[in-house]
Amino acid sequence: MNVLVILGHPRKDSLCAALAAAYCDGARAVNVNLRYIILADLNFDPHVRCANMAEQWFEPDLVAAKEALQWANHIVFVYPTWWGSMPALLKAFLDRVLMPGFAFEWRADGSWEKLLTGKSAQLITTMDTPHFVYRWIYGQPGNNMLRRATLEFCGIEPTRVTSFGVVHHSTPEQRQQWIARAHELGRSLPRGVLSEAGWFWRKVGAWIRSIRLQFYPMTLMAYAVGALANESADAGRFWLGYLCVFLFEFITVLVNESCDIATDQRNQNFGPFSGGSRVLVEKRLTLKEVKVGLGVLGIAALVSSLGLLATASAGVAGSALILVVAVVLGIGYTAPPLRLAYRGLGELNVAFTHSVLVIAAGYVFCGGNVVSFFPWAAGLPLFFAILPAIVLSGIPDRDADKQVGKRTLAVQLGTAGAIAIAMLSIALAMVLGICADGLSWANGVYAWVTPFIAIHGAHLLKRLGALRTQEISGRIDSVMVSALSFIMWFVVVPLAHLIFS
Repeated sequence: MNVLVILGHPRKDSLCAALAAAYCDGARAVNVNLRYIILADLNFDPHVRCANMAEQWFEPDLVAAKEALQWANHIVFVYPTWWGSMPALLKAFLDRVLMPGFAFEWRADGSWEKLLTGKSAQLITTMDTPHFVYRWIYGQPGNNMLRRATLEFCGIEPTRVTSFGVVHHSTPEQRQQWIARAHELGRSLPRGVLSEAGWFWRKVGAWIRSIRLQFYPMTLMAYAVGALANESADAGRFWLGYLCVFLFEFITVLVNESCDIATDQRNQNFGPFSGGSRVLVEKRLTLKEVKVGLGVLGIAALVSSLGLLATASAGVAGSALILVVAVVLGIGYTAPPLRLAYRGLGELNVAFTHSVLVIAAGYVFCGGNVVSFFPWAAGLPLFFAILPAIVLSGIPDRDADKQVGKRTLAVQLGTAGAIAIAMLSIALAMVLGICADGLSWANGVYAWVTPFIAIHGAHLLKRLGALRTQEISGRIDSVMVSALSFIMWFVVVPLAHLIFS
């Protein structure tokens, strides 16, 4: 563990200096790699004098400090709280060092890329204000400014805060207790970066983020359309089958995280709809943890699948076939040897697995025949409704994907070509949905869908037509919301028909 301690007090004979020295002694006792910077010893201009911060000359002391910040994976700031915040010396240091290109990078859409991810921090501060007053009346402005507005902005998290005070009325015995406490904080490394509970919940949060739950409701509803179309469906089979679907989808997401890390690291336009969950890029999870998670999920998926097949009274072969296809297409989306997304087949893969295949899973798992026409009849309009969103999601990722050889349609056809494919697919989805409504195919589950898809589809086509003539250099979140919500008519209307008819 590489630990950097920064003393932000302008006096080297202060209580803060004693706390910093004690922390360093404790850290050395557990054999961490330690560096110690005393800001009062550095020689640098405290003022940012250039509009472009990178153009200002960097003094040798600041160059060395930047290297130390890059080297460290845990950074400790020791400073007094003056007038509710940090001393001017520490603020000047942060102003000069945490600059664009080193600590963060602005993106074309106005958001920013955090460049110091994978690091944690500890704030050790002294104050004369009573803790209750500082936290609950003043709102701990200094802590929030350094922890949230500065460190988290650059990707440094989590940050723990330890405050000592009231200094003005403290006794020598109290100060010795504080120094001993600082020593123990150093000795508690590396687990002391987070409390046991904090470490646990941080990992839980990372795993929840990796699931990308925003994409699962549509899959569940499509699965339910297939299941409810079969009159012999029962709740036990329904949920056991969906557990298999959920586990396979989660496995696919984690495989994508592992195999797409090269493009995710280069991606400057990631967002809620593209670019992955970034748990690996931001080092919230390690590659080893993801591989262990894949192993656990694989075992759970195998047990669930065997349980599903063992409890099937009919259609065992059909259920087994769907499970095998789901595994091959899910893992093969980005994993070798298939790597379908890298061969120009990724969009078709996702659209098929989330439409025809998942409807067939619900239908067959609950006792239907695998060769039935219903999953295709119900799934084909949904296939063409899903395809535009998948194609469009590749546009923000285009440059990063191109650099690593990922041949999405946006890479192969360019932005205008990808939008043209999305518009054609929307038109086909509208035609098929309206025909399914008028001709009552797929057991009539698309009844009354026409006005919804006609209005929404026409609006989406108009937006995409305008977008096709524009230069796109960032995210297209509002268009993605419109494209994804267009899909919902192709599952909400059939599901409502099956539930209430």
